Amino acid sequence: MQKSYVKGFFTFILLLTSLGGHAQRETIPLLDGWKFHLGHSNDIQKDFGFGTGTKLQFAKLEPFGHGSHGIPSTSLTFDDSKWETVEVPHDWSIGLPYDSLQNPEMGNRYGYKPVGREYPETSIGWYRKKFNVSEQDKKKIINLRFDGVFRNSMVWVNGFFIGRNWGGYNGFEMDISDYLLFGKENIVSLRVDATLHEGWFYEGAGIQKEVYLIKSNKVHIDNYEPYITTTTLPNGDVKVAIETNVINEDFEDCKVSLMIQVLDPWGKEVVSDVSKLVQIPLKETLKVNQKVIVQNPKLWTLSETNRYTLVSTLKRGEYIVDQIRTKFGIRSIHFDADKGFHLNGKRVQINGACVHQNFAGVGSGIPEAMHYYRLNLLKEMGVNAVRSHYPFSPKMLEACDSLGILVMDETRATGSTKESLEQLESMILRDRNHPSIFMWSMANEEGGTQRNSIGKRYMRTMVAHTHKLDPSRRVTAGVNAWGSKADYGFAEEIDVMGFNYSLEFIDQYHKDHPNQPIIGTEVGNATVTRGVYALNSEGIKVEDGIGGYYTPEGDFEENKKFDQHIAANNVKTNSSAYNAVKFYASREYLAGSFLWTGFDYHGETWPSSYPNNSSQFGAMDIAGFPKDIYYYYQSWWTDKEVMHIANHWNWEGREGVEVPILIHSNADKVTLFLNGKKLETKEMKPYDYLLFKVKFKKGTLKAVGYKNGKKVSEDKIRTSSAPHAIRLMPNKTTLKANGKDMVFVRAEIVDKKGIPVSLADNEISFEVEGDAKILGAHNGNPSSYELGNSSSRKAFNGKCLVVLKAGNSKGNIKIKAIATNMQRETLVLSLE
Repeated sequence: MQKSYVKGFFTFILLLTSLGGHAQRETIPLLDGWKFHLGHSNDIQKDFGFGTGTKLQFAKLEPFGHGSHGIPSTSLTFDDSKWETVEVPHDWSIGLPYDSLQNPEMGNRYGYKPVGREYPETSIGWYRKKFNVSEQDKKKIINLRFDGVFRNSMVWVNGFFIGRNWGGYNGFEMDISDYLLFGKENIVSLRVDATLHEGWFYEGAGIQKEVYLIKSNKVHIDNYEPYITTTTLPNGDVKVAIETNVINEDFEDCKVSLMIQVLDPWGKEVVSDVSKLVQIPLKETLKVNQKVIVQNPKLWTLSETNRYTLVSTLKRGEYIVDQIRTKFGIRSIHFDADKGFHLNGKRVQINGACVHQNFAGVGSGIPEAMHYYRLNLLKEMGVNAVRSHYPFSPKMLEACDSLGILVMDETRATGSTKESLEQLESMILRDRNHPSIFMWSMANEEGGTQRNSIGKRYMRTMVAHTHKLDPSRRVTAGVNAWGSKADYGFAEEIDVMGFNYSLEFIDQYHKDHPNQPIIGTEVGNATVTRGVYALNSEGIKVEDGIGGYYTPEGDFEENKKFDQHIAANNVKTNSSAYNAVKFYASREYLAGSFLWTGFDYHGETWPSSYPNNSSQFGAMDIAGFPKDIYYYYQSWWTDKEVMHIANHWNWEGREGVEVPILIHSNADKVTLFLNGKKLETKEMKPYDYLLFKVKFKKGTLKAVGYKNGKKVSEDKIRTSSAPHAIRLMPNKTTLKANGKDMVFVRAEIVDKKGIPVSLADNEISFEVEGDAKILGAHNGNPSSYELGNSSSRKAFNGKCLVVLKAGNSKGNIKIKAIATNMQRETLVLSLE
């Protein structure tokens, strides 16, 4: 029954009935005031007596005891005053010292941080958090929700063991209602074991995502929220279908009705509906299906991220007992085997980037504001979609919804076992209302099973399970390592074929499977170090075979010595960034691709090894500074007028020596000038770059771009003198005084004339005055062993980043940058 005309009257009735004393749900963030201490996997004393005591912990339902080891760390009366106070998201491993003696295989994978089987003293972490619940909450259902803890976690409340979660990327909830002290202080305790890894990359350790306390009445809407799908009708209106699970956790049957209201992006109600009065038996769940029509809808697009709000109001008798507000977008998605991907009926080329959940200063514990910062850097480059090897956090997905970035949401637990399917299901149920998610991914490079009958069988099960939970989206997987046609394996079970690299097989696969859409799930390595260049491959510390230090951004001679190291600079290889972009842009049947990766990340140092502790695949380094390849993507993935000279102009001692100058631009023609003198003009082909050879002479090298004979872009590099000062460049000058906002300040070393000193490595110390704190600093150096959560850092090739988090008090904050024998710099920002 659709009733858009009763809005005013019904809203008035809702207000009256809500006064009946049935308080609605509360969702309370538990982010601040956590206490943390390292435990120990072998030493009982250092693990607070865990696992000992006469009260056999799992034999009886009693608070855990620790025998002769004193008050247990799970007890409310345990003294944690000497523990560290932290905020979540939190990654304890990022603050641990590097271990250069670590097993090379493990060190290369996980970035030489001491976490794992060989490090019992730093692989266990204990968390404690005190909170209050009122006497009025006695009749409530109270859940703890963890959006992600790495890795194996055990949870206690007031000493009682509540449950465990094995897995570092799936969120989970636990009902703690029966173990609370109402009207008093309570304690939640976690023992987190990060000994075992799930990936081949740095994963961090700890409560890496947000935590919430959720209070609801015993009759309530499922915490996964209603499932919303939209269908465009022939006249342009949209049918919105809502599926809501109503749960009766009371000890008696009850009658309920469900009202839904759809609010437009500006908060105005556009349509509503009220279900029939229905009875739910005690301890049962009722599924309520409703449909409404939204006229003249405002679509969610990549440029206009319109989102509607579904207000679901549950009444038990005459009283409101629950209300949930769920954001959703109205948009259509479609894959075509010949025409690629379509959003709202228009073809969209997926220009995507794979990204890992770690960043400078914080490791894998990324706060909400940092998601927006990273995604905006990607958008500036031209990225319109992201992917990883695990589900993104809810805060990351909210940012993608808000900014207009598509998401390929991927499960970490591939397979058809109970645990794998449970993790897959929790990801889909949690994430399926996000308009940014355009497909689900089941796997990534499952080399042991992707080409055989076992993989084919479990993939069929996973796909069927996914379609049941969400029939509105297609399913893919990242597949690599091709052979004969007989080896297609689970590729034929997924809706959209996902290719990791393997450009040479794609056209043939399309011919063999003309009705299956194709997307590049992973392409185009760019294995380079920001700001490092080579002249004929001299002076770069990269050895034959495995090993290395820096890899150059300009090995333009394609020296065979480096072929195995620098795929991005060897345009003959099918995994190069240049070849991948050209390949996918030239084939309409391909939906697009995801470059590996948007940012460098901790761990997975291949093809280099120690002393590298982070990857170098990114279009940006780990601190978010663009590498030269960033501007190649920006040239062809955006409408910006781009001109970038890929080199510096500080080749002292090499006067008269030819320097390779790579130009990234989307201009029709590019002309070089040296100290005002015109050198050479070259034409730019689509999806290409230009290479000049210029004899070095101190001064200014300038590149000018032209379209239709008119100047449209310009870039220049200049010879600098000695370091003199620090230039501070914040991403914004006003912060919200909410305890959550962040500012990212780029520090650049310049000479007396303000020219960047491109090779400077001076150490910079940062100080802050006012209600803000420094989370960390980083310079993007893949071989730096300075701790990321410190307030000082050496510059790397002239640059450094410091990250600050705002407090709650309004006023000014001052950021000071100090370096020896250099002019100090002070930046003043506003907290409002």
